[in-house]
Amino acid sequence: MTITWQTSSSAGSVVQYAPFGGGNEELVLSATGEERAFVDGGNASGTRLIHHATLRELRPGEKIAYRVGDPVSRAWSERFWFFHKRSPEQIRAGPPLRMIAVCDVGHSDSTGVLDLVRAEVHGVDGADADVAEARPDLLVHCGDFAYDLDSRDGRTGDRYMDDIQPIAAYVPYMVSPGNHERAYNFSHYKARFRMPGVGAETETQNHYYSLDIGPVHLVAWNSEVFFWGEYFDAAYVNKMYDWLEADLAAANANRAKTPWIVVHGHRPMYCAKATKGYAYAAEEESRRGGWFTRAITSGKRALGLGKKHNHADDKPTCSWTNEAVRRGIPSWCEDEYRDGALGACGAREATEFLGEASASASASESQRSIFPIEELFYDHGVDLHFNGHEHDYVRYYPAYRDEVAGGENVTFERYVNPHATVHITTGSGGNEEMDSGAKFPNPPSRGRCTHDDAAAWCAFQSGWGPKKKSGRSADFTYGVVSVDGDGTSLEWRQYSAYDKGLEIDRFRIETSAHGPFKDRIRRGGGTTVDAAARP
Repeated sequence: MTITWQTSSSAGSVVQYAPFGGGNEELVLSATGEERAFVDGGNASGTRLIHHATLRELRPGEKIAYRVGDPVSRAWSERFWFFHKRSPEQIRAGPPLRMIAVCDVGHSDSTGVLDLVRAEVHGVDGADADVAEARPDLLVHCGDFAYDLDSRDGRTGDRYMDDIQPIAAYVPYMVSPGNHERAYNFSHYKARFRMPGVGAETETQNHYYSLDIGPVHLVAWNSEVFFWGEYFDAAYVNKMYDWLEADLAAANANRAKTPWIVVHGHRPMYCAKATKGYAYAAEEESRRGGWFTRAITSGKRALGLGKKHNHADDKPTCSWTNEAVRRGIPSWCEDEYRDGALGACGAREATEFLGEASASASASESQRSIFPIEELFYDHGVDLHFNGHEHDYVRYYPAYRDEVAGGENVTFERYVNPHATVHITTGSGGNEEMDSGAKFPNPPSRGRCTHDDAAAWCAFQSGWGPKKKSGRSADFTYGVVSVDGDGTSLEWRQYSAYDKGLEIDRFRIETSAHGPFKDRIRRGGGTTVDAAARP
C-alpha cells in the first residue's frame, strides 16, 4: 500500500503504522519513503513537496492504523486507517468485492457525490464502518479532477486533494487521466498520484497500469493518447498499445484466478445518441489549441465544427471522439477517417503534426498507425469498460463495432453470457460544467433510452440530453460495482446525489464462462437482445 501526502516545505517522508487496535494502539512500525519537489507550470511557479511511502508485507484484509510526517521535527498528521487488500479466499467467503466508480469530479459542485461516497466509507452516522458489507474495497476515479488540478497556480488542485482526503486516506484511490489533466504535459496528474508501475522498469507515469484484486483484473488505460499529439507521439501510443495487448493476454491466461477483466479510462467508446455518417464533436480541442487549431491555422483542413461528413459505413455511429477511442485513431489520422481511407494514414500524417524527427523515431519502432482498442477488448473478452468525459450516466447493452452484440439472454436488467464488452459512462461526479438544480429547477431526465435518435445500444440514461433548453438539472451520480467471489456475477448500481442517495439504476452481468468473446459465442446462445429489453 502506497501512501501519498504533500507539504509546503521539505520534511521527512515517514509513515508510522500498526494493526488497528481501537485507535489507541502504539504505531510501532515505520516505512520511509521519498520526497519529490514539484514545480507548477503556472505563472507563480509554486513548489510543492510530494511524499510517497510504501507499506509492505501487510496481511490480507487487515485493518491498519497510520499517520504520516517527520520524526525529526515531530510534525505528524492525524491518524487514519485502511483495510489492506483482501485475498481471493476472503472475498469468496464474503462479502463480495465492492468498488466505487466515479469520474469528472471537481472541487466545486461535487459535494453531494463526495458526501455520499464518504458515507460509503465511514457509515451514514459518521462512525468508522467496520461492517464488511458497507465498506468499499477501492475507489476508481476515471479522469478529470478538481477542474482543474493546475487551476489558480495549482491551488484548486490543493483544495480538491483536501476534499478527497476523508475518502482517499481510508480507501485505495485508483485513477486514470482525463483531458482536464493535460496542462503542462499532465504534470500535476503525474506528480500528485502514485499508481502501480511508477518507478518500474517500464515507467508509465500513472497513465496506464493493472492490478488483481480478488476476482477482478483491473486495468487503467490512457484514452487521451489519441488527442494530444504534442504530448503523446506515435512511439508512445505504440508502447501503450503493446502493453495493453500483452496485459490482456496475460489476464486471459489467468482467468481461473481472476475471471473478470474490468477496464477504465476517461473517454467513452459509445454514446446515447447515434447519427448517420461522420460527425465531429466540437470539444475543447477545437477551442484551446492543440492539433485541430494547428491544422486549421496551417490550412491543412477546412472542417466546420459539428459538420457531418460522409463515412464509408454510413450507419448510425457516435461522434469523432467516440470513434477515435473505439477504433484507436490518433488525431493526425482524422482526415483519413472522415474520408473512409484509414489505410492511407501513416508517416506523412505523423510528420505533419508531430514533426519529422518524432515521426521518424515512431516509424522506426513500429509501422502501426491505428490502434484498434475495441478489437483488443473483444479478442481478450473484456467484461466491463467504464468511463466519464460526458457528464451523465449512460448504461449500454453489450456492443461491438457500433452494433448491439446481445448474448445468451440479455434483458434490461440481466445480461447473461454477453457476447461483447458492456460499456458504462459515469461522468457525472459533479463539476462546474454541469447544470445544477439551483439554475435549472426541473429534475434530470432519467430512464430507458427512448429519446429521439437513441442509439440501439443505449439501455438507460440519467441526466443525458439537452438540459438548458428544457430547464432540467444534470444528475450528480456515482456507481458501485459488486463482484461475487466465485466469478459468475457482477452487479452495477448507480446512486444520485440529486435525489439524496436514491438508487436510480441496477443491472447484473452473469456469465458461466469467461474468455474471448468469439469462444463464448461458439459455446452457444442467442446473439440478440431480448425484445422485452427494448423500450
